[in-house]
Amino acid sequence: MKNCCIVLASLLLLTACTKDFPYWGKNGFVSVDGEKKLSLDYLYRADMRGIGMGDLVWYGFEKSQKIGHIDYDDTKLYLRANTDKQGVLYPFTVFIHDVPGCEDLYLDGIDLGEKGYYSKRLAHYVKEGEEPEYNYYYVQVDAFSFESPRLKVDLTITSDAFDHAIRIEYSGKTPFDGMEYWME
Repeated sequence: MKNCCIVLASLLLLTACTKDFPYWGKNGFVSVDGEKKLSLDYLYRADMRGIGMGDLVWYGFEKSQKIGHIDYDDTKLYLRANTDKQGVLYPFTVFIHDVPGCEDLYLDGIDLGEKGYYSKRLAHYVKEGEEPEYNYYYVQVDAFSFESPRLKVDLTITSDAFDHAIRIEYSGKTPFDGMEYWME
């Protein structure tokens, strides 16, 4: 019996250290250059088909939210998925807010290029007669899958606009937020 308990404890420890579990007892995190900056324990799925955004939209929080009364001001992560030309699900929009050590980041319209997923934004306001300059944001997708209600995310974002790597990991359930989205 003692040996059985030791084997069981070892298996639990090994399971907790796999890539499916970002760290012991938590669903996810955001890190900057390998240092965890934010716990990402709660992701809620939003059905935004009523406003044309689909139903593969997630809001991430450090603290639990009340279903039907989500406090979007506390959102730390916003994700929206799309399917690429090969039929693979990928993050189309990534918004990170209030993460110590990195700027607020809003990437919308992430696309698949020759070197992987990327997004570009104007580097600065363009004056009349000036050519636009862009900052490129590269999104390395190590995992991005959704089998309702479970979402698995492992993304690393780098850019020529900053000198650090931002990593987002999450593996867990994503209950519906209980909110209704519609437009007239």
